[in-house]
Amino acid sequence: MKNLSDLLNTVITSGLDEEVNEQYKALLLSALSEEFNAWYFYLITKEFIIGKQFKQIKELFEETAEDELEDHAYWIIERLNQIGYSIEQIAHPSSWASLAEHPYIKPIFREDGSIDPENVLQHAMQSELDAIATYTNLVEFTNAIKDSTSNLKLREILSDEEEHLSDLRDLYDSLHKF
Repeated sequence: MKNLSDLLNTVITSGLDEEVNEQYKALLLSALSEEFNAWYFYLITKEFIIGKQFKQIKELFEETAEDELEDHAYWIIERLNQIGYSIEQIAHPSSWASLAEHPYIKPIFREDGSIDPENVLQHAMQSELDAIATYTNLVEFTNAIKDSTSNLKLREILSDEEEHLSDLRDLYDSLHKF
């Protein structure tokens, strides 16, 4: 008798040719790499922001980092496992850059080691725009291959990324009101 993981793998990937399977795996690994990059970006930059509204930015970055890792990345890892793919290619941080379609955007540090809030928000907004592109592509792909389980969750993640972008834009705009 097959276990649930074997059944999911058979149902989802049985009708797909090898090239489509590899494309699906590459898209998921790229998304996972980007989630790790985003988590890392938010995690480290939040501690070095000074200036206007640094407390609000730090709080937003903490919440967003948690979302990127605990909701998005963990789900992708679980899904890759369910459909029979290994994450061996991404098991070390050095592989994140080579697998991500959108590169990590390194924050710009000032001479005193701090990060300008406006600059870091611009970088974060670009990363969220990249994430929206990644998840839009994955939603379309999973719709085309009829993986409704992944499609549903990917739409939820896409909505999260759009919300992250909106929150970042609001914070960015508020920097110029004071």
